[in-house]
This record gives sequence, C-alpha cells and structure tokens, in this order.
Amino acid sequence: MKPPLAYPPSDGQSPNQEVQFPARDLDVLNFRMLSTVEAPMPKRFFMPGVLPISLLRIRIIFTELVKQAEDERKKLLRRLPLAEQESKRDQVPTEAFQRAFERLLFLIEDPTGFDSSEFDADSDGWISWREFFFVYRKKNIQIKVSWCERIFLTFDDPDSSYLAQIVSLVVLLTIIVSSATFILGTLPQCQIQDPEYSEPKAVKALEVIEEVCLGLFCVEYLARLLTVWNVRLEIFDEQSVLDTVVGFDPLYRRLRFMRLLRFVFTPSNLIDLAAILPGLLSQFISNGEGFVVLRLIRLTRIFRAFKSPALQEPVAVLYITLTQSTKALYVLVFNLLLGIVIFGSLMYLAEGQDRWNEDTQVFERKTGLTWDTESRQWEDVYEASPFRSIPDTFWWAMVTATTVGYGELSNTATTPYGKIVAVITMLFSLVILALPVGVIGGTFSTVWDDYKTGRKNAARNTEVEMHYITKEIQRLDPARLNKLMLIEVWHEKEGDGDLNDRPDDSKYMGEAILRLELPHDKEVTKTYKVRLNSNPEVGQRTVTGSIVVKYEWKPGSTDPKARAASPDSQDDGRVVQWASSFQLSGQLKVTLVQADRLVNLDFSSRYGGPNPFCTVLCHPMSPQDGCHREVIWRSPSVKHTCNPKWDASHTFDFRWHMTKEQATRFQDCMELSSRPQTASKTKLEQVAHTIKEIGEGLIEVRKDMYSLSTRLDQLAATRPGKVMAVTANKAAVSVEHLR
Repeated sequence: MKPPLAYPPSDGQSPNQEVQFPARDLDVLNFRMLSTVEAPMPKRFFMPGVLPISLLRIRIIFTELVKQAEDERKKLLRRLPLAEQESKRDQVPTEAFQRAFERLLFLIEDPTGFDSSEFDADSDGWISWREFFFVYRKKNIQIKVSWCERIFLTFDDPDSSYLAQIVSLVVLLTIIVSSATFILGTLPQCQIQDPEYSEPKAVKALEVIEEVCLGLFCVEYLARLLTVWNVRLEIFDEQSVLDTVVGFDPLYRRLRFMRLLRFVFTPSNLIDLAAILPGLLSQFISNGEGFVVLRLIRLTRIFRAFKSPALQEPVAVLYITLTQSTKALYVLVFNLLLGIVIFGSLMYLAEGQDRWNEDTQVFERKTGLTWDTESRQWEDVYEASPFRSIPDTFWWAMVTATTVGYGELSNTATTPYGKIVAVITMLFSLVILALPVGVIGGTFSTVWDDYKTGRKNAARNTEVEMHYITKEIQRLDPARLNKLMLIEVWHEKEGDGDLNDRPDDSKYMGEAILRLELPHDKEVTKTYKVRLNSNPEVGQRTVTGSIVVKYEWKPGSTDPKARAASPDSQDDGRVVQWASSFQLSGQLKVTLVQADRLVNLDFSSRYGGPNPFCTVLCHPMSPQDGCHREVIWRSPSVKHTCNPKWDASHTFDFRWHMTKEQATRFQDCMELSSRPQTASKTKLEQVAHTIKEIGEGLIEVRKDMYSLSTRLDQLAATRPGKVMAVTANKAAVSVEHLR
C-alpha cells in the first residue's frame, strides 16, 4: 500500500501524481469499465453480414433454464448435504443444457455440432453459469445474414441499420405526399376539364407526383417480395428465439414458398399491394381510375408510421386496453342497441301513427298551431311524419343516444309524447355511455402503470444479468481490463480531503471510457475527442462537454508467442480461452489535452467557474493473489474555467504476464473472495430450510394425532371394553411418530 498523499501539496501546486482509492471504490470502477465490454452492438449504416450472439442473450437463456429446472433442482437439494446445496442453487441439468444449444444452433443453421460433456468439467450432470460462459468463449456463436435478409430488413425493419431508418423515413414521407396528392386532387381549384365540360381530372403536376410516389411504392414492395423467400424472420426476434431455445415444441425449417405466401397474405402487405394496384391497372386499362375503393385504401398506409419504435409503445398500450375492456364494450353495445330498439319503437308510436291522410296515403303528426282568421281560432297543423316505420326511427334513436344530433329539424320530436320519449332517450344514453367510458379509462390507467412497471422491471433484470456477466468476465478473463481506461472529470474545492479518497459525488462532472489499441509489434499514437457521459450510480445530473485525450504506446516485447496468446489477436472482440501464457509489456503515455463546455459546479462568485481535474484509471499490471492491481493518476487542476487546457501527461509501465496456471489460481482466489460475502446468507437459508422441514413434520404429526383421536372416540362409543387397549395403542403410535 502506498503512503497517503497530503493535500494540498506543500508547494501550493495542484497535485499531478498517482493516487490510490479504497478497494470498495475500485470494485465499483472495475464493474463500470467492464460493463462497456458487453454493451449492445452499435448500429451501423449498413446492416452487417454477421450478427454475434451477445453474452447477455446467453445469460438470459441460462436464467430461463434455471427457472425451468426449479422442481428438479429442489429434489436434488434434498438429497445433498447442506454444505453442497449452495453450489447447486443456480445450475441447470446437462440434458436441458444440451437441448438448448442444439435448438439454438439448429435455429441459426450452424452446421457445427454440440457436445455438452465437453463443458461439464466435474461431470456431475449439472451446468453452472461458469460453464455457460465457456460455451460463449469457445463456440463463437454468430448469425450469418444473407444478402436477401440484409435487403429485406433494410426495407422492413427501421432498427436494423441507419440506412433502414432513412428508407423508412422516405417511405413514410412518400405515403404522406401520396395521400395529400389524392386529397388535393378532389378540389375544384386543383382540377382541369380537357376537353371543356368533360369529367374533371387532377392537374398535371399532381399526376406527376402521384406517378413518382407509385414508382417508389413499387420499388419498396418488390424489394421485399423478391427477397422474403430467403429471410428467416424468426431468428431476428429476440423473444421468439428465447422461447424457441428453451421450449419443447418440435422445430422445422419453413419452406421458402410458404414464406412467400405468408408475406403476400399478411394484412399490411395486402394494403401495400392495394395501394399500388390502381395505378398499375390504370396504365393498361382505360377505366383504371374508377377503382375508387382501392385508391381510398392507400390512405390506410399511413398506419405504417406505427412501425416506428417511438409509436409502438402507445399503440401497444392502447391495444391491451381495448383487449381487456372487451366486456365493458360488449355491455355498451348491447345496452345501446337495446335502447335504440326500445326508444325507436316508442317514438314511432308517439309520432308515427297520429293521423292517417287518405289523400297522400301517409301518417301525419301534429307539428304546431296556426291562427285561422275566418274562425278566429287556433287550429292544429299536421305534416307528414318522418317516422314512417320503426326501422326509420332507429336513425333518430342512434344520433340522439350518441349525442350527435346532426341538426336535422325534420327528425325532431314535435308532439308532447314524442318530446317525453326524446328526453328519456337522452338521459338513458348519458348514463349508458358514461359507465363503460369510466371503466375503459380506469383500465387504460392500470395498463399504462403496468407497462411502465414492466419496463422498469425489465431494465432492472437486465442490470442484474449484466452484473453476473461482468463478474464472470472479471473472474475468468481479467486480461480484458488492460485494454480499458476510465477517465473521470471532477471539480476541485479548497479544503478537500485525502487524495487517496475518491472525490465526493457532488463534484462529479462526467466520465469517458476508452478502448485502447495496444499491439505487441508496433507503436500506436492516437488522439480522441470523446463526449463525456453521466454515471447513473453517481446520481441524476446534467453532464455536458467533451474531452480530448492522446495516448502513445511503445511495446516492450515483440515475442511472437506472446502475440499469439494476446486477446487482441481476436478482431471480433470476443473472449478467448487462456493460452499457455499471455504477455504485454511496454509504456503507455497518456496526455490530457483539453476539455470543452464542462458543466459549471462553482457558484461561489458571479463570474466564477469550476476547477476541473481528471482521474485516469487503467490496469497496467496483471492480477496478483486474486486481486487486480489498478493504477490511478490524478491530473493537475485548472482554475475557474469550463474549457480547461491541461496538457498534462503520465506514463504507465505495462508489465502484464499471466500463465494458464496463474489464471486458474486467480479464478480460484476470486471464487474464495466472493464466498464470505454470501456466508451469512447461506447460513440463514440453511437454518430457515431446517425450520421449515421441522414445521412440516410437526404438521403431519398433528394430523395423525387428530385422526387417531377421532378413531379412539368412535371406538369408545361403540366398544367401551376396548377403550384402554386402544388408548395404549394410540400412545405407542404417538411415540413412534415423535421418534
């Protein structure tokens, strides 16, 4: 342990030297660095030809298999001593392990076989997460994407690449322009008559725009139609892959002709075909423009916007809400139809059969009063009733019950009885419409809350799985750390404590993690301008700005055996098995050049600014005695600025040497160091398990005693002479149970 560094230095200058943080802080920082190793594959402009199966997906498969084997594992734990039960709690049977990877390789059409015995190190018939991790390291499982699949997904899946996003945006804009053109073409101002007094048509400009849109639609539809026969849609859906791998249903490869038929008859693709069909037919049939219904269908293509990830979530919540509210909707429709029939019939009786006019052969109703100048009296005025039959009154009942009205004066009630029926209809409809709407609104709130809770739980589960993955990489492949460098930016305040303590979270200004290129046979000089990111573990705060970092690598060994054993010989970034030895030596000079637009954390004065400095963490030395050996450099600080220019350098001496035996010892040390953390939990679980077994046994004894007592009472009532014998027998049985 290095001696503590006093703060501030005696010469009054800002420190520029190596420091040491507590072990608990170093574990957090190592975890933070390794969490970037298995980050999701970044999106590219073009869809890649190979998609690797990430370690996170392997971990999720393992977790699902652990859940499936819960009952079988409980039976095994009952037969094992308490000391061995802890090691078997998170394991899966070899049969499930073999079945899962066989199904996975069959699904991605990997010709290589799979033998589970190769990874069952102790041959006990159970597979741990460590052995799952070895499969990931050795098998290098990848999905080879064909050209047909890359073309199809570019036009069909906006998340597959940046080019797919551009194509999706272009298609969406084309749909909007085509729909607007179709609508504007119905305006008299956008129509012409050639020759005069003939059927009006859209102006030439709108027709040209329509033809361009039609051409884009044809290209997009044909690109998917001609490639779908060779597209394995099931392997690009993560949830579908998981269900298939851990499931038990028989597997089969879909015929190419069936893929084509399924694509053609999908409702969304039928709409796409109907959108381009009128334009194509109009090129060959003179009355092609008469396909009005098909031309109207093109407006439904606007629903293609719902394929955007930003809109899928609200649509999914709305769909679930309607699905769960079907009973309320059924009640609404039933009561509405019942009210229409009842009140429509009442309105017909009130105003449809008032007086029969033999001249006009229709029923008339009283509509008002008029003054007769000759008789000088008010006389009734009758007009033909609009309610000629009960079905005719259904329209009035519908528009009244739905509070629409339409403003049709001829369909309003004019007689006293008709007005009474109308008022009752209005009140009935308000009650009937209000109750289901409240139920649907409550269901929507519940579904939305459940959806947000589910997303939080999914994020939490992913974080837990990533924790397991990071711990396994740190234990089984510590050489990953020598290619990572963590740079944290802090604000320095007067009177800060010991340099060997990590700064307080309130002084955090951002961080950046760099992946270093450290070859064994050549020098490397690179300069990066990296955007600063926030750390959720530090707290929710705004992080702005970027930092410029330069590093120079000078190798100290050119041994070809060392290069062959180095992890950087694998270009795909996957973990490789330990070779006979791994060596890395040389000098790494890191220069902090400057930073721009840092967040201001100093509000002591009106024109003040922060005093930023950096801590740089890397692993230039191989682990020893089961512990990582980190080196942390603290840069000098620059006073009162959000755009500091450090131009400070530090050289790290890399001396990384690890043989296969040392790697094995390191893994064992990591396992031993992790056991004390769960020792108390294990003992408590053992005590709880024992108490549970005792409680279950006492319950069984109590049931038997109650049964024997009941039989004794029955015998005492029927055979009094044998009561003493039965009592003695009962006591003997009770003693035997207690034993």
